[in-house]
Amino acid sequence: DCNRHFLDSLEKEPINSLYKQLFQASRLPNFLRPLLARLMRLFGERRTAHVVLSVGSKTAYEYFDLIIDMQKYVQKWLDDLKSNNIDLLLVSNNRTS
Repeated sequence: DCNRHFLDSLEKEPINSLYKQLFQASRLPNFLRPLLARLMRLFGERRTAHVVLSVGSKTAYEYFDLIIDMQKYVQKWLDDLKSNNIDLLLVSNNRTS
């Protein structure tokens, strides 16, 4: 969709500098992603390589496969909470202001 979902979510605001790399990575053609990710890993950029492989267009099969993985992850998370008798999870929001 040529990043339409990403651009629509900006609602005509300029792209925040924190999102620029993600936006640029999402614009790469899919056939270049594995090569670029491999180069990034060689230079120690494992996290950026993962982002490059993760963003971009997906086939319907890939999309539904991701949904299945996410559902399995959520179910495992809930099962782990229940098996460890965890009723409440307190987390910090890391706000500085």
